[in-house]
Order: sequence, then structure tokens, then C-alpha cells
Amino acid sequence: RVHADFAGLINGAYYLVIVDAYSKWPEIVQMNSTSSSATIRVRKIFAQFGNPQKLVTDNGTQFTSTLFKESCRASGITHLRWPPFHPQSNGQAERFVNTFKRALTKLKGEEPTTDALQTFLMTYHSTPCPSEPDRASPAEHFLERRLRTIFELMTPSADNPVGPRASKMKEQFSRRHGVRCRHFEVGDVIYVKDYRGPKSTWTSGIIERKTGNATYTVRCRK
Repeated sequence: RVHADFAGLINGAYYLVIVDAYSKWPEIVQMNSTSSSATIRVRKIFAQFGNPQKLVTDNGTQFTSTLFKESCRASGITHLRWPPFHPQSNGQAERFVNTFKRALTKLKGEEPTTDALQTFLMTYHSTPCPSEPDRASPAEHFLERRLRTIFELMTPSADNPVGPRASKMKEQFSRRHGVRCRHFEVGDVIYVKDYRGPKSTWTSGIIERKTGNATYTVRCRK
């Protein structure tokens, strides 16, 4: 279930706002006017993330046109419209629009409007939500991972910074693309490349000890 609404006029532009009800993940599209085709903009966003089961909007002409109705029907989307003079029915979008307006007003003059929009989205996507029991950010609920932001540069990296999900993805990539991790034991006879001469050659050797995940001390037979 997602909620959609228009914000504006803000700094000379209108904005189509779409918010996912579960994760609070927002998408914002800058538009020249509210009379522009909302259908094309909405379909572009849904092409990225998939069609929702339900879409909640007001009764604006952008959302009541025959083209918009047909687009929702063809995509299997149930279009719910809240009644006039009852904006709290679309509270998700209304609350976010107010937050967005305040943020964009504060950023006015600090950077171009387009850059300010991206700054706001990055911040909102990655900020923990105090109303959530786990205080997770919209990105953690929607993408099931944290976003990498400039704040990552301010903290020292851990020895093993990847979590279980990233580790699983790494294993799947290695398995799919033919990467194989070989393990040897002390005393195993192997072949190693000897770079001591003018030309590198393969020679047999015996593993004396393991020094890392994939490194060993080898005693060459020659």
C-alpha cells in the first residue's frame, strides 16, 4: 500500500510525492505543474520497485483521469481515493509532504533545488525512525539494508564489516561465477610457482604451516 500526493508550489516547482505505508520509504518527482501527466511519473517509479496492491490518493484531476484509472486497472492496483475536505485519510502522504516542505525551505539558498531534493531523500532514507520499535530507517525496512552515506567515512572500518546478508550475497556471487576456495593441510604436497630464477617455473613443495585464510608457508623440494 502506497500513498501519493502533490506538494507545492515550493521554490517555483511542484512535487509528486509517493510514500510506502509499511517502510515509510518516499519517492519524490519534481514537476513543472500539477497538470503534468501523473500517470507517466507514477508508472516510472513502479517500474523500479514493482506495482503496489493499493494506491491511496486524493480526488485531484491528475488521479481521476481515464488514463490513470486504466493504468491502475491494467497493473492490478486498487486505487483508493480519500474524500474531499478529509486529508487525514491520506495521512501518510500528508505528514511526509509537511516534513518535505520544511526541509526544502531550510535548504533554500544552500544548494540548487535539485541537489537539495537529493540531499533530503538521502537523509530521510537513511535516518532511523523513532516511532518504529526497532528504530530502523526506511531503507532498512524497504531495502533490508542500510544505505552507505558520507557518515561511513567518519567511522573506522571493522575487521569484518559485512553482515549476514552481505556475506550470503558474496558466497552466491563466488559460487555462480566459478570462484573456488581451496584449502590445504600441513604436509600436503602441492605445486607452487617459483619466482626465484630469471623465469618463473612450477615446482613441487610441501606445506609447512598455514599463515592465513588462503596463504601458506611452503618448503620447495628444489
